[in-house]
Amino acid sequence: MDELLERLRSINTMLQKKGGFVNENNLIDLPFLDMIEKLAEILEANAYLIDDEGTLLGFSEVIAINNIRVKQMLYEKKFPLNYTEGINAITDTKANIGVESDLTVFPIETRDIFISGLTTVVPIFAAGKRYASLIFARLDRSFGSGDLILAEHSATVIGMEVLHLKNVATEIDSRAEAAVTIALQSLSYSETEAITEIFKHIEGLETRIIASKISASQGITRSVIVNALRKLESASIIESKSLGMKGTYIKVHSELLLKKVKTKLELNA
Repeated sequence: MDELLERLRSINTMLQKKGGFVNENNLIDLPFLDMIEKLAEILEANAYLIDDEGTLLGFSEVIAINNIRVKQMLYEKKFPLNYTEGINAITDTKANIGVESDLTVFPIETRDIFISGLTTVVPIFAAGKRYASLIFARLDRSFGSGDLILAEHSATVIGMEVLHLKNVATEIDSRAEAAVTIALQSLSYSETEAITEIFKHIEGLETRIIASKISASQGITRSVIVNALRKLESASIIESKSLGMKGTYIKVHSELLLKKVKTKLELNA
């Protein structure tokens, strides 16, 4: 009992961390990483947190069980759709799943090696809706009642935080949508042509343009291009900098803004 209490207190220390245990300013790069690393350490098991769409929100591996395919999957921060659907079908904690099950987190290619591998899945609900799943993996030693108490306690708190982050993401999306809409509506016909041509060449967040080439190809003046860039810069969508004879450097402030501009200009790849 004393050991369980100490492990609960260790988790609660994370929850009481000043500013919380999730970085709201970085929702893309494993926002729950610190929490999941702590859980993996306390439970002495691999730990993975995925949302209801299979997006990886955090993971930590104390046991080397994964092959190149799964490591690439973790790098891309996305679990397969069929596996995610199977996990989402679990409505109560399912403990000590063997490697023969489709719900095991052990790679199918290594199940003959890790025959004693056990997986535990803890569904995460908030406001009556399934938002995420905690997945644990361990070799040889089964997950006991103490482990499950810790996992379910963490799942409750994570559920509250996931719901909060969903709301934050919705607000960010709405602000980006409004900013792009207003900025593009402020462009003249010629300025829209200029921005359309520029964004055709932006694949990452940064690019370099030669205004004279765009001017010649689109039959518009350089001042039109400059004015168009200034309007998007004023809307905090891009930043631009003259490179003299080398052209103009352009950086879009976020992937979300880039996607929304391309969508509204019908430039989706």
